[in-house]
Amino acid sequence: MRGMIALLMLLGGIALAAVSYFALAAPLGPPIGPEYSNPRLLGAPALFILGIMLIFLSAVAYELIPEAQPSAHPAPTPREVPPGATRPAAHG
Repeated sequence: MRGMIALLMLLGGIALAAVSYFALAAPLGPPIGPEYSNPRLLGAPALFILGIMLIFLSAVAYELIPEAQPSAHPAPTPREVPPGATRPAAHG
């Protein structure tokens, strides 16, 4: 479960940073006017930073979320004898 949460945070951070950098930031090319030097969305730099923060926080979440506990009653292995059963007598 913790791996899935960390992976989703990682992918979300990468997507947010990529979209804010390539689609929402200032257009690439020589600035021939103010509209080319300003970002398309006013908060694009903040969204990029938030994406980078999500990428780093995914590692923190992976380390801090505890692993899933195994079930209280694991399935018996073939060598285990169920409770109440007797072991076969040893020949020898």
